Amino acid sequence: MNSEMKEKIFVILTVDFEKDACFWHHPSKKFDYGGIMIGTHKLVEILSTFGVKCTWFVEMNKDYPQSDMLFLFPYVVKSLAKRQDEIGAHIHWSKPNQLRRKYEYPTTNTSMLVHNSYYIEKSIKYCKEKLGEVGIKPVSFRSGAFFCVPWLPLILQRHGFIADSSSFQGYTTKRWPQSKILSQINRYKTLKPSKQPFFCDGKYCYKQGNLKIVEFPVNYSIDSLLRYEFLRRKIMLEVRYRQKPCFLTLYFHVYNITDSDSGPDELTKIDYYKIRKLSILLERLSKIDYLEFITLQEARQIFVDLYQNK
Repeated sequence: MNSEMKEKIFVILTVDFEKDACFWHHPSKKFDYGGIMIGTHKLVEILSTFGVKCTWFVEMNKDYPQSDMLFLFPYVVKSLAKRQDEIGAHIHWSKPNQLRRKYEYPTTNTSMLVHNSYYIEKSIKYCKEKLGEVGIKPVSFRSGAFFCVPWLPLILQRHGFIADSSSFQGYTTKRWPQSKILSQINRYKTLKPSKQPFFCDGKYCYKQGNLKIVEFPVNYSIDSLLRYEFLRRKIMLEVRYRQKPCFLTLYFHVYNITDSDSGPDELTKIDYYKIRKLSILLERLSKIDYLEFITLQEARQIFVDLYQNK
């Protein structure tokens, strides 16, 4: 391990590549893809300007084609794979409810998924195979909505994944709907010092264990960083004074840079206020000489090397 690596801050910028949700989902359509159709090109442009590497978590779903971005936008995913970036797999664990004729998350405790490991295994295998068909070998994963899926780390490792980022500051969503839970996580857990990576437990991604797969807890939501000055100050203070080496994992949705009042699809407009804020943030970070933007796969290798040289 190069001694210089021990004196660095490593920033892992991750983007959830999925259909529009929450405020960004236009009410005129059941499914809105404005973020992907309009926001992707602009985000790539900004990343290229500042030389920022990115890990794109592409949402896929074998039983739910409206949530399979590789199926809907294969040309976009292929173009992202040609960059210096990494393509990871991303699954929202929605299941068909025959009575209500819709797809939905389990509405009670996620322990119910323990009894359907075949569904989990089938979904992971589908992601691996379909990305492989376009020349992409995914080794990083994120669970949609930071949803806690029992035994997911063990299943991921069995299918060749080496890195996971399915927790926020070490916390996961165990019940659905989770809007109140996630708002509390974003509001309070981000104020704590950034939780560092660790080797996963076989059953739960938020617990330390002895698997080879490494959990990288998300430390900051970029959307929150763009909204709140105190969070931007916190991350700059952390970058300046945090003991090195240190890993900071940031996450973002591709639709977050679009105007939530516009749309749907190709009628979506870019939110240039957020574009300006994002550009300023990335420029400030990229100018720090001991800070380096890396992919999740690269971060995992560096973490393992540091661990072995302790």
